[in-house]
Amino acid sequence: MYSIMTRPYICPSQALINAEHGCHFFCDHPDCSQNTPEALKSCGQYDLLTSRIKLREFCRENKIAIPAGTAAEQFARISAWAVKTNRFPMAIKTGINLCDGEASFVLKAFRELPEFYERITADYPGAVILEELLNPKARIELTCLNAKIRMATQIGLEKSLLLRHVWRAFPVVLPAVIMQQIKIILSRFSRLLEVPDVPIRFSFAIKADGPVLISVNAGFNRPEYFLHWRAEAGLPPLAECEYQSPVGRFGKLLFFSGFSGNDADADKLRQLCSTTFVKYAAVGDQITVFLCSDKAATLLEDSKKVDAFFKHQTG
Repeated sequence: MYSIMTRPYICPSQALINAEHGCHFFCDHPDCSQNTPEALKSCGQYDLLTSRIKLREFCRENKIAIPAGTAAEQFARISAWAVKTNRFPMAIKTGINLCDGEASFVLKAFRELPEFYERITADYPGAVILEELLNPKARIELTCLNAKIRMATQIGLEKSLLLRHVWRAFPVVLPAVIMQQIKIILSRFSRLLEVPDVPIRFSFAIKADGPVLISVNAGFNRPEYFLHWRAEAGLPPLAECEYQSPVGRFGKLLFFSGFSGNDADADKLRQLCSTTFVKYAAVGDQITVFLCSDKAATLLEDSKKVDAFFKHQTG
C-alpha cells in the first residue's frame, strides 16, 4: 500500500519554477496559501477553491452535474453511504482542496475504507468525501485566464490507488454541444474568472449525457503554463492563446512516479524522440517529460516510446 505524504508539502511545479517562468507561483495547497494573490482571496468565490465540500454544495444549488457522493467527519456516516451505494470502485479524498492528487485515493473494496479514511484524516483532520469514481469517455481540463478560455487539455489517470495524472495532452477541441454545456457551467463562476492574471482550471468527466464537474483549481502549478517551457516547445504564452484558434503544434506531458533523475537524462530522451523532445525534469520521485510536435500521430508514437523506456527501467 502507499505511504502517507508528509508535510510540509512541496509542489513539483513549485520546485521547477524560477524567474524565467515569468509568473508569481501559487497553487491551491494550504501550504502555498501565503503566495495566493489578494485579488483571488477577496473575489467572493474563493471558498470554492479552498473547500471541495463548498464547491459541491455550490454545484448542487446551481444544478451543475457532479459525481454522486457524500461528505462527513464521522466514519460511521461515510461507511453507511458506502454500504448503501455499494458501487465500487469509489473515490475517497479530503474535503480540503489540494493538488497533484494528494490525499485522494481509489477505494476498490469496502474493507479498504477504514485504512484510507485514517490515512486521509491523519494529515487532514475534518470531513472526508466519498463519491462515485466515474469512467467517462474523456477527462478534460479547461484553463481560463483573464475571463477567456485559453486551452482545453485531455488527461489520463494512473492505474493505481492514487488519483494522479499520468499524462496531459493539449490543445484539444471539444464537440460544440459539449463546449456549449461547459460555457453555461463556467458562467456560474464569473467572480473567479474575472480575477486578473490568475489561471482558473476546471476538470470535467465527459459522459454520454454531458460534462460532470470534478474539480476547480487555481494557480500556476502546471509546467505547460510556464513561459520558457512553452517557448522551447514553440508554443505561444498561455495569455495569448485562444481556445479553438489554430496553434499548429500539440504538446504532451508524461509523468512517471517512483523514479529519480538518474533514471533518465536529456540526451537519452532526445535520442529516443529526436523531433518531439522538448525537456524533462526530475523532482522528488517524479519525472516529467515534455514532448511537442506539429503532427499528433508523431506525438502519440513518441509518447509510447518514452512510456516503454520507463517501463524497461523498472524491469
